[in-house]
Amino acid sequence: MKNKKRGFRTKNNKLVLESPQSKIVFSLVVLALAVLIATSVSEIVSYNAVKLSPSDELQIDENSIEHEGYIVEFKEKPLAVISKELDSSIVASSYKKQRLNEQKNKITIERENFKNKLKTVSPKAKIRKEFNVVFNGVSISNDITNQQLEELKKDLNVKRISPNYKIKLFLNESVPLINADDVWKLDAQGNNCTQSGQECLTGKGVTIGIIDTGVDYNHPDLGGCFGEGCKVVGGWDFVNEDGDPFDDFFHGTHVAATAAGNGILKGVAPDASIVAYKVLNSQGIGTEDNIISAIDRSVDPNQDGDYSDHLGVISLSLGGGGNPDSPGSVAIDNAVGLDVVAVVSAGNSGPGERTIGSPGTARKAITVGAIDKNLSIAKFSSRGPVIWKHQELFQPIKRFSIIKPDIVAPGVNIYAASPNMEYKTLSGTSMSAPHVSGLAALIKQKNDNWSAEQIKSAIKNSAIILQEPEKVNIQGFGGIDAYKALFDYANPLIVSIDPIQQDSFVINITGKIIGDNFYNYKLFYVRNAPLGNISESEHLIISSNLIPSEGLLFANFKPFELAEGEYLIKLEVVDNFGNKFYDYGYFEVNKFDFVNISYFDVYNPKSPLDFRVKNIYNFEIEDFHAEYSFDGTQWRNYGVHTEIENLTVSIAQNSINLSGDLFIKINISENNISNLKYIQIYSDTSLKENWPIRLNFPLGIFGKPTSLGKIKPSVDDVTGDGKDEIVIFAKKADILTILIFNLEGNLISEIPVGGSSPLVELDFPLLVDIDKDGVKDIVVSINDTETGNSAIYAYNFDGNIIKGWPLEIDSLGGKRNLLLTAYDIDFDGKVELIARDKINDGEGEKIFIVNSSGYIENEIVLPENNLDSSFSKMIFYPSIGNFDNDTDFEIVVIDFPRNLSDSQIIKLNGIFIFIFNKNGSIVDNFPINLSGIPIQPPIIADFDKDGKMEIIIGLNYNPILTTNNSGGVYVINEDGEILPGWPALKGKRIKYYSIGDINEDGNLEVIAMDSNNIYILNSSGDIVSNRSYNGDSSLIPIYHFSTTSGNNLFFSSDILFDGSYLKGKVDNMNLNLSIINQKMTESSRFVDEKPLIIKDIDGDNYLEIISASSLDYDPINGKNKERASIYIWETNVSSSFINWGEYQHDPQHTGCYKCLICGNSLIEAGEQCDDGNLNNPDGCSSICQIQDYFECSGQPSICKAICTDSDGGDKPYRKGIVNIEAYRINVQDSCFNSTMVREYICDWDAIRNETIANSKVQSCNTWCTDGYCTSSPLGGPIPTKVPRNPASNIQ
Repeated sequence: MKNKKRGFRTKNNKLVLESPQSKIVFSLVVLALAVLIATSVSEIVSYNAVKLSPSDELQIDENSIEHEGYIVEFKEKPLAVISKELDSSIVASSYKKQRLNEQKNKITIERENFKNKLKTVSPKAKIRKEFNVVFNGVSISNDITNQQLEELKKDLNVKRISPNYKIKLFLNESVPLINADDVWKLDAQGNNCTQSGQECLTGKGVTIGIIDTGVDYNHPDLGGCFGEGCKVVGGWDFVNEDGDPFDDFFHGTHVAATAAGNGILKGVAPDASIVAYKVLNSQGIGTEDNIISAIDRSVDPNQDGDYSDHLGVISLSLGGGGNPDSPGSVAIDNAVGLDVVAVVSAGNSGPGERTIGSPGTARKAITVGAIDKNLSIAKFSSRGPVIWKHQELFQPIKRFSIIKPDIVAPGVNIYAASPNMEYKTLSGTSMSAPHVSGLAALIKQKNDNWSAEQIKSAIKNSAIILQEPEKVNIQGFGGIDAYKALFDYANPLIVSIDPIQQDSFVINITGKIIGDNFYNYKLFYVRNAPLGNISESEHLIISSNLIPSEGLLFANFKPFELAEGEYLIKLEVVDNFGNKFYDYGYFEVNKFDFVNISYFDVYNPKSPLDFRVKNIYNFEIEDFHAEYSFDGTQWRNYGVHTEIENLTVSIAQNSINLSGDLFIKINISENNISNLKYIQIYSDTSLKENWPIRLNFPLGIFGKPTSLGKIKPSVDDVTGDGKDEIVIFAKKADILTILIFNLEGNLISEIPVGGSSPLVELDFPLLVDIDKDGVKDIVVSINDTETGNSAIYAYNFDGNIIKGWPLEIDSLGGKRNLLLTAYDIDFDGKVELIARDKINDGEGEKIFIVNSSGYIENEIVLPENNLDSSFSKMIFYPSIGNFDNDTDFEIVVIDFPRNLSDSQIIKLNGIFIFIFNKNGSIVDNFPINLSGIPIQPPIIADFDKDGKMEIIIGLNYNPILTTNNSGGVYVINEDGEILPGWPALKGKRIKYYSIGDINEDGNLEVIAMDSNNIYILNSSGDIVSNRSYNGDSSLIPIYHFSTTSGNNLFFSSDILFDGSYLKGKVDNMNLNLSIINQKMTESSRFVDEKPLIIKDIDGDNYLEIISASSLDYDPINGKNKERASIYIWETNVSSSFINWGEYQHDPQHTGCYKCLICGNSLIEAGEQCDDGNLNNPDGCSSICQIQDYFECSGQPSICKAICTDSDGGDKPYRKGIVNIEAYRINVQDSCFNSTMVREYICDWDAIRNETIANSKVQSCNTWCTDGYCTSSPLGGPIPTKVPRNPASNIQ
């Protein structure tokens, strides 16, 4: 429920028409690890669709951002556009009304035709929302395949189909910083209003629409009431489809107060009115169709078809994927055409260029970046330019570009109102945009006859160029200045350059110059350079005293007569009063392309680097050479070989012996023009030889590369050779496939699982011995979001499906998602699968207990949840442990309260922790209730060394509440009691945590992190170490190990951004040692990666780090590399110190720290032995059971072979073929006279087939002379039985 107060209603609000509307309820799936609630102090609130933290040098990738269905744009113009066209012509009002009615009829017919087509093509797809004011189209649900979409695109009514992107947020010195407080003292003539008696410039009479999470209208800074006569005069909740747009997050309240607050703190336009449009839910998440609905409403607030009462300004501190042609951007442009000033935040994806998404990409929006109080660009602020592919009907695809952002404003440490009568300090371009929205309101109050584009012109051209050398695509026109914007211009000209076509030999430069006082315009081209230095290298194209005809500023400009590089087109227009107005366009000259190498590739210098340069237009090459540099200044050509004929470059292996950014410079001369082309990659000497490996995307049904899905590696020995393999589950076109790689990077097995819907969701493989043959098997689950059905498959390494599998689970009308944990919870020697189920729209959620034969032994039904709550959609892996002192283990599950809203869940109840027995009964004293929201599953361990297991869990507190009653780290015993000294860090926003004996004192510690700090807590809950991690507020599951050289932590994540790059790192808690600094510079931040794995995978007694990028991305060219990558790094850290090596602790996802973990040298309940390893066959199996023909004793277990069974007869032990030192040897262990012996036999038949048979024969003869076997003629082997040699390297 919302936190509503009695007495405030909206039915009489003239700005809100409560006409009957169909409520569209849809499911917004929120990934558990993507839900980060912003902190109360200096938190950057990001809009990125899967991850919420700022990245470096990575672009918006439209193909990887989450979306909720699609938005269809129709060909007919929307009503607002027709209305504007009619207003611009001389027509009678009766004709205008007639023409609008005709257009409505056309739109209706067009829409009905499409609906009929939709029913035929995709009966499951539903219409979500409809629009016709600033955007003509509909949004449709996600129940549609790619093939069906292609069919819909052929419909004659359809102009464009775009993803309905998920939209997220971009999170008392700032007002004086822009001189707004000076303006409040003045009237429209610039005189002191207290003396002149004229109205002061405070935004009075102007209404600002806040399109956000709603507004806490009860806050005193925002008027304390809602409706006519209040500051917040009205609004609408598009999330819940009602008339109460109350803020149940905090973001919209902060934005509204920054723009127009008037209380203890004053916003930029303190007397402006506010209309609140709630389009984002209690977690700051929504969809693009809600945004369009709000823009529609801002143009026609009372929905009467008369647009003259449109809002003056709309402020959007949000965004998602997309480009200037995306539905949200189109809606913004059409709203501006009706003189609604649209201010949009640029986003928090900086400092990489080309990181602005829709609706910040709208051509006519005022797109705002962020600066701090020192007028420096905030690192997180997204940059331009915006480059996208545009296609008109029946025309080829062309690339165009525009310059964004338009302006920058304060956005760092902004202190403003927050819900529940509080105030918060927040950072982000979300905070910058409302500064500009408030300024627009001040200008509109002073100049109510100015158009929206004139207001934009005044704000841009009065801006102060930053002293720091920043390019126009970073700072726009500079920092806003309220005084100059209001008083520098009496009637500003509208000056703009149209999007510039890229990749063309000849282009026409077009734009517009509108105004009554035009005098002259000049057009220049210039190398893209810092804004303050542009004039130093300008080249005049044209100067004219005539306004260009039909917008043609200059015809037949030839960019390819210039050297390769980035350029600006600068338009300078002078009016009759000497005022200058500017705009900029952007273009690139690309004559050459790199092939087989991409920007930010990760390069392993242990291998040669070979690539070539493509001569795109077949210029005659006069010279060609290459160099490389680590700093961009000192260039060298050691180990570099080039060939001018094919334009190839080769850098010999081991020529580069440093890790770091590697710049490669190519000098290509043609037509007496010297072209310098650069590419930046990353050299990493710590990569294991042959890694990373690249997985190219396969071609889909339309011949286009299709993603492999979310690459989440699992690591274990699945072949039984004593060596680990890397296993992934991927989509290969329409086939779900298990891929297995050895440590040399070779694909050694490919197992097709079955057909795939485009909507199928994949988890990482579970590696567990299902068939009890001593070798790990591969278990995968398929969660098909189209059909809702799920299935679990179990395979051997060779691709044979294990008897009894797959197990299919009917969705019963809903949509299931399964998360799997594996363990022998009843200790019958056979493993069980515990499948945590989340089902939407169906009968309820369950936990399935599945035996090793593929049968469901039990279904544990969780309480019904009828609420479409974002929190209720979060699911976590089950954890296992023993909490009732029997021999069986129990299942620990986090669940949310039922039938409650998100805000109730956070404020009142938090979560429940259930512990279930295998039979479905609940362990005594559970469930328990804790206040807070988890980000990861709980950890199970004997934390206090009492021989009993405890639950360790970290919780994130509610950002709306300022009390310390939620959040923190809890340790809970088997009686459901919180241990003394806990919870620790109460009131902190705990995100990720781990445990281990950090200081090697025999006691466990907890490592926990909030948004700013990493803490180590001792067993009593005391903080023993605390360090800041510089605000890298990414998704960071924590693993750690200790070493004799220091107490080290390993922080691993999907994406951990530090500076410019994604990386994992090992840091010393003494703050003085950096052991590992790995980078995955090419990974797209919008893909949900699997956390890193730390393990000794090659048996060298040192740890390796394994991770993957599901979508490699080229940020410079703005495109996918159409591949995924798997990385293995080597470290110098001993493998003996690992404590917590991967997500959920182990490849079976138990979440259990040394509680019945086979291989810890401790014989615990349910174990027959534990020899400290997981090797097979050595007598003690990988699940700590004594193997046949062995006996084991001691702790750690010592096992020896025995050769008699209960009947006293001899039994053969095993047979196999192994490869010793590349010699073909047959090995057979067997009983001989009640003694275990091993036979070693040269396999002459195999040797005959070898290409170097003679040397093999000689080698085998030599090897066999050492007493293990005898040499033999080529006629065949002579077996010799000898006592088993325990020192043999044959396993």
